[in-house]
Amino acid sequence: MPKTIKMQLAKGILVLCLAPLLSQAQKMDFEDYDPKSTLVVPTHPVTQAKYPFIDIHNHQWSMPGQNLSEPVTEKDKLNMGIMNNLSGQRYKDVNGFFDVQDTTYVKRAQSNIRSNYPTRFIQFTNISFNHFGQKGWTEHALAELEADVRNGAKGLNIFKDLGKMRVASHSRIDPFRRPSLFLGPDG
Repeated sequence: MPKTIKMQLAKGILVLCLAPLLSQAQKMDFEDYDPKSTLVVPTHPVTQAKYPFIDIHNHQWSMPGQNLSEPVTEKDKLNMGIMNNLSGQRYKDVNGFFDVQDTTYVKRAQSNIRSNYPTRFIQFTNISFNHFGQKGWTEHALAELEADVRNGAKGLNIFKDLGKMRVASHSRIDPFRRPSLFLGPDG
């Protein structure tokens, strides 16, 4: 066998043997990628907003009995004007299944807000999906939602882990899409 063919054959075998090693050597997981910054610029840490802002996505899990002066003190440090609490009815466990508290939870939370900081918090509510799809679920959940709105809830948040894929496009959700639910009698 000519020497050039032997060299080409040896190179081919070498590439075949080393290819898996080279591909592993080039592999880097996202978690491992942490390049050192070479950018050198002056820093100006901002610890407070120039203008009051609204935190539209927050979860306060104990609003009915919570000492609201603590979050307000923290909000003031940031210049946060209003906090929107999306966890209006809070999680609870019912025999190993996720659910929300009853409508008295929203009423007690709103009472705490009105008594202490009526202009600093917006409270959303949540609906239970435990009996979703069963007869009467839509009417029952809608009645609870309307009661929460009468008690001061300003919007509806559907928790991500309730299965957006399962219920978001379902026709039983359509009645909850009415903006008039939250506009009040003067709409």
